[in-house]
Order: sequence, then C-alpha cells, then structure tokens
Amino acid sequence: MPVPRLESERLILREWRSTDAAPFADMCADSEVMRWIADGQTRSRAEAEAAIARMEDAWRDQGFGLFALETRQGGEFCGFCGLSVPTFLPEVMPAVEIGWRLPRSFWGGGLASEAAACVLSFAFETLALPRLLSIYQSGNLASRRIMEKLGMRLWLSTTDPSCSRRVGVYELNRAAWLQHRPRYDNADDKTEYFFEEGCFILELLNDPAESELSIARARVPAGTMTRWHRLQETQERYVILQGHGRVEVGDDAPRNVAAGDVVRIPPMTRQRISNTGTQDLIFLAICSPRFQRQNYLSA
Repeated sequence: MPVPRLESERLILREWRSTDAAPFADMCADSEVMRWIADGQTRSRAEAEAAIARMEDAWRDQGFGLFALETRQGGEFCGFCGLSVPTFLPEVMPAVEIGWRLPRSFWGGGLASEAAACVLSFAFETLALPRLLSIYQSGNLASRRIMEKLGMRLWLSTTDPSCSRRVGVYELNRAAWLQHRPRYDNADDKTEYFFEEGCFILELLNDPAESELSIARARVPAGTMTRWHRLQETQERYVILQGHGRVEVGDDAPRNVAAGDVVRIPPMTRQRISNTGTQDLIFLAICSPRFQRQNYLSA
C-alpha cells in the first residue's frame, strides 16, 4: 500500500525518504531517546537503516505502518509515529499497536500527542481497525501520559519477554473512540438505493460501532405506497421533511402527515406510508438500536 500523507496543525506524516536516514540514526544513537526502548541500548547507523527498511516493508505487507514525521514549518525530520504489530509481546496478540519516537530536541511541545491523535483517526476512520494497543515500559511516564491523553486505558501489566522489563499495555476500542469524537459524514459520498419495502433509501448513519442508532433518508415517489412491514427489536421514528403522506401504524386509523411531523413506531408494529402529494415524500427513518436487515419482517 502506498503510504498516505496525513497532516495535523504542526506536522506532516509521510512516507520515508533517503534523507531521513541520517537524522533517524542520530535519534537512535541518543541514549536518552532509547532509554525506554526494548533493552535500552542505542542503535548503530546500519541498525537504524535496517529499521527504516522494515518500516517500509510493513506498509507493503500489512497496509499500515510507521509514518516519518516532518514539521510543517521548516520541513525538519522529527521522528516517527504510526502502527505496528507488537510481536515482541505474544500474550497480547493478535493486536495492532500505536507508537511514536521523537528526537530529544522535539520533546515537551506536544508533538507526539498531536501525531498520535492523527494516527488514531487514520486507524479508526480509514482502516476501521476495531482496537488499538499502546505499550510503555514502567517508568516512562511521558509515554503513559500521551496514552491517557488519547483516551486509552490500562488493560494489562506484564513483562516484555524480549528484555525482561515490566510494561503497561493500554487499549482503546474504536466504538469508544467514535462516541467521544465529532464525525462529519457527507451525504454526497453515499448512494441511494431502492429497497424492497417500496421506497428509495439513503443510509446516512448505520455503523456497527454505533449500535444504538441508525438514520436513513427515505423517499416515496408521488402516487406510491410502501408495503406493510415491521421491525423486530427495533423502534423506528419517521421525521417528515418534505411532501404529504398518510401513515398507517398498527391498528390505529390512518393519519395524514406533512413536513415537521414525527411518527413513533414501537417494535413489531406493522407500518406503511403512502405519498398523497404531487412531489416526493421524504422523511428520516431513525431506528434504535440501529437498523439491521435481519430485523425487517414483512407484515
């Protein structure tokens, strides 16, 4: 997979370049930077270059990996941040880890947190990974604070068998992350389709990670009527946006509806709606929990 280019307020997250080798090697030769990495030993220039090659291979083999970081102002290499598979800790596998490493000259300014937040968005929105871990060695309080700032929580304390050092494993689930993050879904990116019920549907929100709610736009052309149907284990609400119609719910008498009206339909209650006007009848169908095809029943 080609390495995507991500940007934050102060950083560019990008593919690795040959010019990154020297500053990366300098970072890996700094004992303070490497203090909490594996056994704490510094790395030679050759080892650093081999590490870059492995990072590049990961993008090709896995479809994700570690980004090189560059400052937007000045274009300086300032470390890496991204995703990897923590095979060094077998007890947490299978898993994907988010991690970072910055030169000492860039410590203390919040750049690691900024880069990690950008990678979280990439992992959960673009890749739709269900869960991320982050692993820090006991004593590395700076990394632990970044994990907590990202909304991650301690999941496991254990020993890294590769170096016999104690580590803390933090985790964050995609569903929890989505609940605490603004989202902007563009209707233009979605496709309307004809549903067997007898109307056209545009799914505005129906995400398994947000199981409590779904929102669809329904369109009933003039002179048509949907079929009797019911939803098991699902409450539905119609919010009329445009046009005029007649709704039938359960054994109630038919009701005329127009823009601004709301119809609440309990689970397992039969329903249908007809367009009594001359233009499309358009309404939102809001389901809780979210609409799932197996819960749709003909009535």
